[in-house]
Amino acid sequence: MRKARRGPPLRGLSYEDNSEGDLTLTSRKSQKVAAAISGFIRFDAPGTYTVNVFSNDGIVASIGGKQIALYDEIHACEPAGEQDVIVPSAGWYAVEATYFQRKGTACLAMDWNVGGRMGPVPDSAFAHID
Repeated sequence: MRKARRGPPLRGLSYEDNSEGDLTLTSRKSQKVAAAISGFIRFDAPGTYTVNVFSNDGIVASIGGKQIALYDEIHACEPAGEQDVIVPSAGWYAVEATYFQRKGTACLAMDWNVGGRMGPVPDSAFAHID
């Protein structure tokens, strides 16, 4: 096993399904990529938000300590399933994820409901600390 290398920070979670051979996330590789992701997501108002994480291949992810995605097998870019996140007050909430891509194409994205419609979480809603 080769030593893991830390890559550049992600710009958010909007890495749409790519073509075979394209680079995965911010890695210099297209296949056999893993990422330990930690940062924050901003919710502008309290309430219940429905989120859905798309991955290719595997993902386990949480917001504020609540698991929002678990998809631990090789698959095409597919949703892990909608989950509700209760946001008691506006602000930043911790995001943690472990992602892997084995072969073929890759994707990692998150949708949420804003204004009653599901849509991509904008990159500006995410932040990280170096």
